[in-house]
Amino acid sequence: MQISITYQETQEFIAKRTGKQISLAYVDPSTVKVSYAVNVFGLSKSIGLDLKVTGVKGTDLFLSYSGSLGIDLLVGPFLAFVKRLMPEKTGFVKEDKPHAVKVCLGDLEPLEKVFEKVTLHTIDFDPQAIVVHFALK
Repeated sequence: MQISITYQETQEFIAKRTGKQISLAYVDPSTVKVSYAVNVFGLSKSIGLDLKVTGVKGTDLFLSYSGSLGIDLLVGPFLAFVKRLMPEKTGFVKEDKPHAVKVCLGDLEPLEKVFEKVTLHTIDFDPQAIVVHFALK
């Protein structure tokens, strides 16, 4: 089974939840470009990284990222920001290796009940959407 969530829906959800406008763009079936516009000395500059799904094990999602020089300086503060959104679940995102992140989806309360009923197989991308592949238990 699969479910698709369009990039537009994802962008609107993130904006509503965080107040931040990000852009998502298809790169290839395992990679999406995530970018965010920042103002530097009155000029708008887009900062982005390629986010790749490298695997799924149980309820853990493994991601790697690459981007322009200095992207590592932004990833740490971004992860801290994400953790502040859900302070009761600070361990759900972990830096795994250089340029890699482990997201413990099963540690997120809204997903705990979902994972009681489904098994996550993988997450990939098509030109318009994020596609989640799963099976019912």
